[in-house]
Amino acid sequence: MKTAQDVVAENPGLPEVIVSRTAIMGGLVDLASLRSDPLWEQDFITSNWVWHPPEYFAARAEVEEGLPAQREAAEIALHLALIGLEGKLPTQVDGPPFAYIPDVGAYEEIVSWDHHILGDIHSFSGKHATSSEAIAAWKSKLLAKAAQCGGDTLWWRTKPEIDGRIPFGESVAQWRVYSRLLIGNIADTLIERLRRGEMGPTRNMVADNLVTAEQLNEIGWSLDENGDWSKLGWVFDYGKGRPIRP
Repeated sequence: MKTAQDVVAENPGLPEVIVSRTAIMGGLVDLASLRSDPLWEQDFITSNWVWHPPEYFAARAEVEEGLPAQREAAEIALHLALIGLEGKLPTQVDGPPFAYIPDVGAYEEIVSWDHHILGDIHSFSGKHATSSEAIAAWKSKLLAKAAQCGGDTLWWRTKPEIDGRIPFGESVAQWRVYSRLLIGNIADTLIERLRRGEMGPTRNMVADNLVTAEQLNEIGWSLDENGDWSKLGWVFDYGKGRPIRP
């Protein structure tokens, strides 16, 4: 059985040496020697063990030391970028837990990177070497989304967040911006349709977080003894499962 040192000696001059999970399970390389050597790390995605030379770890440590200050500056830059988009985006409000505009769809992720749809959830392209590149890519996608939807309101499910980290096996930071939102017309929201009397509320609307009981109370709806929503001038239609105007 080979030790970690044997594997490195057999591959002189390489910037990276990999011992596969299969080789370890097959008893070809001593796992204890890999764990005890600080130059070997386990890739949590593949379970392979990877060796890098000391200068790799020195470079990564230097980058890690500066990351907290860089993240703080990046967060400020992202905040200023969002302020700069006012007038170019619909009115921004905080959104409810779930989408509540029928026929519009659910909240969508607007991110700076491009996913590969190849079955590997950890794979992505467009890795940004700087926070400014990530912010610029995110802004471009957000503006394109707003132009495509054309609604008058932007509901934030997750406001933009920026993250910089050093991926496994690399010694430089990569940056990402993440957000989740919904764009539509406020007049099309469920609560506004209920307010106009176009429909009556079902029990599930509150249970599914499409509207709140407080919102329904504000527009004159109350729960009856059967746990259904009632309002003067409306009758409950058991076939449709909701109140209707007679």
